[in-house]
Amino acid sequence: MRFLLLLTLFSFYSCASTQTGRQRGVYLSARYDLDLSPTRCANTNKAETWAVIMGINQYQDTGIPDLSGAAQDAWNFYHYLTHQYGAQVDPRRVKLLINERATKANIDEALGEFLTKACPKDQVIIYFAGHGAPEPDRPDDAFLLTHDSRLDKLVSTALSMNQLPQFLSWRANSAGQLLFIVDACHSGAILFPGSRGFAPVGDKLRAVEELRARSLLSSLSTISKKQAGWGVISSSAPDQLSGEGGSDCKMGEYNYQGGIFTCSLLKAINEGSDQDGDGQLSYDELFDSVSTQLSQLRGSAQVPQRSGNLNGQKTIFTTPKFPIPIPPIAERYIKDFSQKPYRPWLWGTLAATAVSSSLALYFQSSANQQTSELNHFLDNNIGDKTKNTYEAQRLTRDQSVTQSKWSYLSAGIFGLAVGGLATLEWQARPAPVNEAYAQKPQFYVGNSEKQP
Repeated sequence: MRFLLLLTLFSFYSCASTQTGRQRGVYLSARYDLDLSPTRCANTNKAETWAVIMGINQYQDTGIPDLSGAAQDAWNFYHYLTHQYGAQVDPRRVKLLINERATKANIDEALGEFLTKACPKDQVIIYFAGHGAPEPDRPDDAFLLTHDSRLDKLVSTALSMNQLPQFLSWRANSAGQLLFIVDACHSGAILFPGSRGFAPVGDKLRAVEELRARSLLSSLSTISKKQAGWGVISSSAPDQLSGEGGSDCKMGEYNYQGGIFTCSLLKAINEGSDQDGDGQLSYDELFDSVSTQLSQLRGSAQVPQRSGNLNGQKTIFTTPKFPIPIPPIAERYIKDFSQKPYRPWLWGTLAATAVSSSLALYFQSSANQQTSELNHFLDNNIGDKTKNTYEAQRLTRDQSVTQSKWSYLSAGIFGLAVGGLATLEWQARPAPVNEAYAQKPQFYVGNSEKQP
């Protein structure tokens, strides 16, 4: 069995866009290392699944609007993928790259290095949720935008959709089957509030955007047809928008916060689209079920597309044996903690505390010296000093004492400020990832009537 690049879920939402102790996560330290010995690919060993999951809400380039649910989509899909009741993918064989972790360098490493550890018979899943954009002067070149992509340097800072399939083939030259699931349209304007799609401003602009989107899907379709077992699923037609969250899609009673396509994907897994009852979802079953879910949610406004020559009977997912709890996304993955508003004030007050303390010690030392001189005034100055001279020296000593007291008081006040600012910064730190698993699940994937 050749190297199976099984699922490249590029939910590229843009253009404008058990139980607590049993939950498994890539963040937790592995108890043992992966077997990467030369014998691991022997035919007697079972096929494994590898995955790279990416979701990007936040972008460094201020010209790229942030998304609201791409990171959550990646998080949710990851937990279905790795849970023991779901796809049962070993978390050590999964790279989860969310927001600032999803840089160009990290994604290149994940796709070009991490996935090459897989054996030819293994399965590979790649999922991407985020923005995409065309190169303004070359509408046939579309890019996936990473956290650190720059709109003025897409070629060097983003992932080329035209080059990505060749890149994967080059790095995994035994690849036999590849499925792209692409939610992709792209816009020169990029921003379209409430959706991940192009902004239809005027017939001319709309025609250009449709041409760009068709160029992308056409290139993917052509590439997939050239490779045996490769296929493409796009979540919408080139002239359609890919919607985001709100109340359009529900998982049980939960209003899904993320892409409607990913919600439909999870609902397809959740609501038993396994037509033959074998516990597996084939390519045909998956596409048919996602199409049905999207049709129910958006009618003809978002119709998934499919091309390539991947065998429709090929198993894509495992249906959940029992309900899979999907925890709320860990705070550190959706909030930008790179900005530390208290840090400048903290360093400033710390410096002021050090200066005040130094001055206090200086003035105290001076006062002590002057007091000693006053105590020996008559011994050292018999016949030379008058009462006025003594009073002048005493006044200087008293001033040093006063300055020392005020300096100590200032140091104490600044010290309290340092403690307060340090406390605020400590409280603002991201909560440990494990706290997400201690919270009530936001929803379940799988039949809620089943019990483990």
